[in-house]
Amino acid sequence: MRNEDTAYIIKTLKLCLSCLGEMVVLMPLYLVGIILLSPQYLPFSWLVILPFVSFLGVAILSYVPVLWKKLGAAALIGAVSAVVFLGSGAVGFSPLIGLCAALFALQGMTAADRSGESKFYWYGVALYFVAGIVYSKVALLRGELGLITWLGQDVW
Repeated sequence: MRNEDTAYIIKTLKLCLSCLGEMVVLMPLYLVGIILLSPQYLPFSWLVILPFVSFLGVAILSYVPVLWKKLGAAALIGAVSAVVFLGSGAVGFSPLIGLCAALFALQGMTAADRSGESKFYWYGVALYFVAGIVYSKVALLRGELGLITWLGQDVW
């Protein structure tokens, strides 16, 4: 294997790990979306696939170097996800799935711009603090308070 191939793979894996870190920081918001939408409307498997869409965004990062190309690629990924969701038979929330897929793909494509910024993680600490209070007060979210507390220890 050539050196540039190895460097690309290592860079991609590091950015995927960075995306996972960002997803852990944003987990309270992600869980609210899953809890509010999944039981009634969306199959759970569609919500689990979204982080892999973020990894797809990381994988195509080198092909879309400027912001307008990233936005176009994210919109295309979102549209394809919405069409696949429509093809599975569930019609109601395909635009929402397309939007979420586009946002997750854009998160993956812009991860290199945010790597090394500690400010984002301080926002995560504040988010977990607020989530600990909100999750304990809202009956629908109270079941996930243990998970938020456990994940919040890693963020601190």
